[in-house]
Amino acid sequence: MRAALSLARSAQGSTFPNPPVGCIIAHSHEIIAFAATAPSGRPHAETKALAIAGNKAKGATLYSTLEPCTHKNIHNTPPCCQAIVSAKIARTCYPIQDPDPRTNGACKKILEKNNIIVTENVCPQEASQQLEPYLKRCHRTLPHITLKLAISLDGKISETSQPYRQRQTHISGAKARIYRNNLLRQSDAILIGAQTMRLDNPKLLLDEILISPEETQERHPFASIRIILDGGLTIPLESNLVQTVDHAPLWILTRAAEAASDKGTALKNSGVRLIPVPALSRQGGGVRLSLIEAMHTLAAEGIASILCEGGAKLAHELLSENLADRMILFSAPHTLGAQGLSMLASNNPKRFDFQLEETLTLDQDEIKTFRPQHNNV
Repeated sequence: MRAALSLARSAQGSTFPNPPVGCIIAHSHEIIAFAATAPSGRPHAETKALAIAGNKAKGATLYSTLEPCTHKNIHNTPPCCQAIVSAKIARTCYPIQDPDPRTNGACKKILEKNNIIVTENVCPQEASQQLEPYLKRCHRTLPHITLKLAISLDGKISETSQPYRQRQTHISGAKARIYRNNLLRQSDAILIGAQTMRLDNPKLLLDEILISPEETQERHPFASIRIILDGGLTIPLESNLVQTVDHAPLWILTRAAEAASDKGTALKNSGVRLIPVPALSRQGGGVRLSLIEAMHTLAAEGIASILCEGGAKLAHELLSENLADRMILFSAPHTLGAQGLSMLASNNPKRFDFQLEETLTLDQDEIKTFRPQHNNV
């Protein structure tokens, strides 16, 4: 089962809208097939492994890191549970039940009805940790959010509030940025707010300088989805995000009226997806998107894991609404001084109860991972 979990780990970030699952089929102490969920979520790991095993699957034991599904998909292909029955597997092992209401314990009943031995609760803690984003999406209809901030020694996240071209290019060093690339690869989506979009004009892709020559930025079906919170639909049509829509999907969460506007139509014609989100009144006037409703909307769209690279304002809102499940601080060995922007924007500072989980040193940078005291799953 731990080997199957390792397979599932290798698929993290590429299987949207399905969870990453690993599967191993063994017979008489010999592994005869193994697979992980395919990019874009289909085919499932069990289906792939059974296809590889062929007739050798008869009488074998199947190890899956999640209860096999019992429902047909949009392509009307048979569920994994039925494929296991058809292959005449003798025994099926998995760590936890699938919380998806279309399965959720149904597989065991079907398998046992067909005289297949079922062993549950094999490495349940390891599987639950690995499937934390999927479990949160199913149980709370919210995505698992990693808040990532690159800060100086004096707790500043950028040199100035001026546009990106007038700022220092990077706070973190090359190895820390490689670490960031890996975080992005493991996430269904990457999120920023409108202000960061306007000031930085980012692409929100893998750091081009650090990827191998073989790894291009051509669009893949499993590329991390780029998501912008932009209630006023202020994104320019000529922005780097819109201009690279062929490299990775771009979703913009905005107000319904903006989505229906002429600019909204132009963005949609450019390949951008606009998703309406309810707005709330601001203290002192104006409106803002409801962050909690935005996250519920993304979860309903199948987004389970998000890497947030927004600025101080979005970071503070995520923490204030207890939406961040993990905070990763990239700390560089220099200061930005009085001109720097604080890592959190707030006129009313409050205490956030996070505890340090891990510290990693990469050259001169320190990467610290924090978890909230409360359980977001």
